Amino acid sequence: MLECGHTYCLLCLKQKEKESAHKNFYLVALTPEYGRCPVDESRIYRDVEFRPTNCLILDLVDRLVEDRRKKAAKNVTDPFVPCFEDNNHESDVWCQDCEQTYCNECSTTVHTLKVLRAHKRVPVSERQIREIPACPIHPEKNASYVCLRPTCSAAEKIYCTLCQKARTHQGHKSKKIEEHIESNRKRLDEQHNRLSVSVNVLKKKSNDSKKALETFMDKEEIASGWKKYEDRLNRERELAQSRYAEWAVKMKEELKEEHIKCVRDLQQHQELLKKVSEKMRRKRTLYDINDITKERIQGFEKKTYPTLQDYDFPDGMGPIGPVVVKRNEDRTIPLEPVPEQVDAPEEPVDIDVDDDDDIQVLN
Repeated sequence: MLECGHTYCLLCLKQKEKESAHKNFYLVALTPEYGRCPVDESRIYRDVEFRPTNCLILDLVDRLVEDRRKKAAKNVTDPFVPCFEDNNHESDVWCQDCEQTYCNECSTTVHTLKVLRAHKRVPVSERQIREIPACPIHPEKNASYVCLRPTCSAAEKIYCTLCQKARTHQGHKSKKIEEHIESNRKRLDEQHNRLSVSVNVLKKKSNDSKKALETFMDKEEIASGWKKYEDRLNRERELAQSRYAEWAVKMKEELKEEHIKCVRDLQQHQELLKKVSEKMRRKRTLYDINDITKERIQGFEKKTYPTLQDYDFPDGMGPIGPVVVKRNEDRTIPLEPVPEQVDAPEEPVDIDVDDDDDIQVLN
């Protein structure tokens, strides 16, 4: 609050002080002036940070904000029973003398006059059934009956005693309108109670499901299930590795046996070659070479031996596992499922053996 009595918010005064200091820099430096009042241009001689607070204005502002909040809270887009004074308000009471519904605020305002203070007001839920509707055919009389026949061809289902005498609904099942209204009210009450229970149950389920959805990944059961899944994958991986290791050992043993057979055949082949060379160089008894068995040579010529290409491991391995091919009798024989047959090499394979019975393949 300024010396002149006018009241402003702190932000406005600070902005005004900055503008005044910018325009009158030298004047402000010489005189202790912190701006002027926006209304009467009176000088401000004290820093706005140290101005006194107008508590009365603050209380009025708080009340205004609270009143606006309450009014906004009472506004309803589509009220069940609109207030007679404001259709955007939900009715709270029924005035039996005015025969109108009001919200509590409007009811207090309307009945401020002394002549209206004695009006009896009850909650809307205790309001009695409104007047019986008039007969559509005889508007001067109230309707007395309701036709309950579904296939009734009459334009109106309610009728009065005059219509009954005219036998408009003769032979039709009918009921007194007061009894029918009361019966319908009870049915609506029962349905309302059932729906209220259902809505409460569904709200609880909806909140529970929303909470479960938000915390789904944090559940202990989910974490435990994920751990079980990882353990299962680890067991399957270990089993696959174990089977692969067994297969590798088995293949190594088979290759070792093939190596031993190859070395043995090589030794026999070398001995036979030595005998043939000796026979040719000595040039003796060339007329008789029965000691060198032709069938034995032919047996050697028919044999083939595994090479480094017999075991192929393609990228990704695939569902069939390692591709294993063993050559025998100039053709390939698949020992494991393979996508297609592989032909044996056309060039012969030379095998050298050292003293340690190791083989070296030379293509």
